[in-house]
Order: sequence, then structure tokens, then C-alpha cells
Amino acid sequence: LTPQQAAAEGLLGMAYGGAFLSGLCLRLSKLSGNPLAPGTLQLACYDGEGVSYQVHEDYVPKGDYDPENLPEHHRESYKRRITAILYLQDDWDKEFGGAFRAHAVRPKTDQPNPEDFVDVMPDGGSLVMFRSDMPHEV
Repeated sequence: LTPQQAAAEGLLGMAYGGAFLSGLCLRLSKLSGNPLAPGTLQLACYDGEGVSYQVHEDYVPKGDYDPENLPEHHRESYKRRITAILYLQDDWDKEFGGAFRAHAVRPKTDQPNPEDFVDVMPDGGSLVMFRSDMPHEV
């Protein structure tokens, strides 16, 4: 979903978030001297029913998968370098889910060592940026 598509669908928060993140990507490109291109937008809604993304990385080396076997928005995962999460909601409650957990190393069990991860609560307007090859869950 592009910011323009989001606006056309009446998803103003997504349109704002997409425009903001695209601008951020361009600014990072100028600061780093390395060209970055904004990727696709993904909207996640957590309803408090235990839905979550399990531990994963957003970057996958190109040789590790066949892009044709993936949904279109994941086919260029090998190009990802930075992932950004912009929380748009107001009045978040822990029961909703959606907290971000960054792992120093990929956990080997369902009970990772608390010294190996950091949790970030999804306060509205918060921006979380991280390397796309970092193990994380939301």
C-alpha cells in the first residue's frame, strides 16, 4: 500500500504514516550517502486476542528463499536494511498487544533470557527504528 493508495482509501493515518516514513527514508539516504528506497507499508491491528508476530527478521538474504513463493510485499526482503514502526493509536492498553520486543540474539526457546531482549510499549506517535536483520517480535 502506498501513501497515495492509503489516502484514496480514506486511511488518513496510514497516508500520514507512509508520507512521514518515506520522508524519513529520503533524509536518511542524504545523511548516509547510501541510497535507500521506501518499501511497502503494512498495517497491523491487535485486538487483544493474542494475535502477534512471532520472532522473525525483516531482512532475508536473497539466496535463502525463492521470491516467487512469497506474497508480493515480501519479495524484496533482501533489500531491506532499516525497519520503522510508527504507532498511530491513542489510548493503548497492554491487553491490546502490539508491544515491540527487540532481541539481542534469536531466542532458542519460548522463554528467552530477559537480559537478551528489550520491550518497547506502543505509545501513540512513537517511532521505533531498527536494523532489519535484528530478531524481533510484535
